[in-house]
Amino acid sequence: FSPNFQLAVAASALEPRVAVDSFLTITIEKARLSLRGAFKFDVTRAGIFTVPLRLPAGFNVDEVTCDVMDRHESASDENGQLLTVFLTKKVLGQLKLAVVASQPRTVQTGELELPIIEPVGVPREQGLVAVIAPDSIEVNSDPTKLESARAATPAELAARGFTPQPPAGSTVAASFAFTRRPVKIGLA
Repeated sequence: FSPNFQLAVAASALEPRVAVDSFLTITIEKARLSLRGAFKFDVTRAGIFTVPLRLPAGFNVDEVTCDVMDRHESASDENGQLLTVFLTKKVLGQLKLAVVASQPRTVQTGELELPIIEPVGVPREQGLVAVIAPDSIEVNSDPTKLESARAATPAELAARGFTPQPPAGSTVAASFAFTRRPVKIGLA
């Protein structure tokens, strides 16, 4: 027996573990850019009451849908704007959320870094991005302008259950996959 030992117990709040599958559609039109994000959250260990998402600066939130949504609020921050979705109850398990945002298209030609909706504070995320454009707009992806992303095939999108539906006169012009943030996808 030695009195030189001291027994201590440290307690801390159980933090939720959140993984997300992100399915993002960026529609390039002649007069505007539209973003649609469909998110499948898997929440384990502890539940969540809110879902924070970062939207690119200048985009207006057009629609937010979620079965257990109470309300949503937007606020500007240093990296764009923060959309917070408040839930009616603590969610543990699966959660589906969809966000639609748009802005007038200011740059008509030239390079474009794709605006992407980002779940905030999520340690594990995998995502697919589809770029939809009218047949009259040429979209070229440049592999040197990809950060944390790679080109994805239509078969890969379909295998993961992501089937973007382009409107008449438009096509899926490019598609990408990512497994970590930050993601940057530049088009030429």
